[in-house]
Amino acid sequence: MFMRPQRMPAKVVLPEPEAPIKPICSPWEMERLMCERLSIWGLHIFLTPVGTQGTRSLGLLPYARPCRILCRHYGQPLPSPSFHFLAVLEESAGQKPTTENNMFRTIRRANLALPDHVCLDILLTGSYGTFAFLGDDDYPYAVPVNYAFDGKSIYVHCAFEGHKMDAIARHNKASFSVVEAHEVIPEELSTDYRSVLVFGRVRVVEDNEEKLNALHLICQKYVPHMDKSVEDYITRKAPSTAVIRMSVEHMSGKEGRRLALARKDQN
Repeated sequence: MFMRPQRMPAKVVLPEPEAPIKPICSPWEMERLMCERLSIWGLHIFLTPVGTQGTRSLGLLPYARPCRILCRHYGQPLPSPSFHFLAVLEESAGQKPTTENNMFRTIRRANLALPDHVCLDILLTGSYGTFAFLGDDDYPYAVPVNYAFDGKSIYVHCAFEGHKMDAIARHNKASFSVVEAHEVIPEELSTDYRSVLVFGRVRVVEDNEEKLNALHLICQKYVPHMDKSVEDYITRKAPSTAVIRMSVEHMSGKEGRRLALARKDQN
């Protein structure tokens, strides 16, 4: 599936850490995520084991500069100082989503763009969002949903069968939008609004602990004063409830002209 470069960088073996690093997912899943994410940049990838206890080395030969990502125990990617560090996997690095991503378009009217911290606040507090998938017969399928955002991933609960599940199985790329404010200004033929649009890949959560944590996160957002009845409800409904997760790869935010001018005056 991936071409092996003709010239391979020298192997590097890092000393083992004093305490094991808890893996965020299985080794096989991490390998898939790495190859899937990094191949987007058109890189030729080879994967070879080095050292012991599952330490892996990813050698990358992009179009211009060489790069190496050392991922110890599938949990902590460490850039080698002698190579240009091109990318860090969100799944393993735990970095917050950012608007800086050359794979996606930038907002045409840059003066209306929202800064990252405002985008994150809107994602955290939005009352609902709209998922957009590639649906049946390649028609766009956009569906409003309740959701929770943990700072880097979006979680949604749903049934195990249905249009969403079929769309994800067919194509796991999706977008998600949240509108925070919306007020029509008739006298100016304009609207005050703030909205965020994110892109990423969606998967069904199979790990039971992550699934329960996601359901608690959703309930805590909409029922902030959870009592034992809510806990019991989660425990009872979890086996028959599916949870999907979007790992945010890119986000952008935009606001109306009046709000943008007000923000500029405040700064």
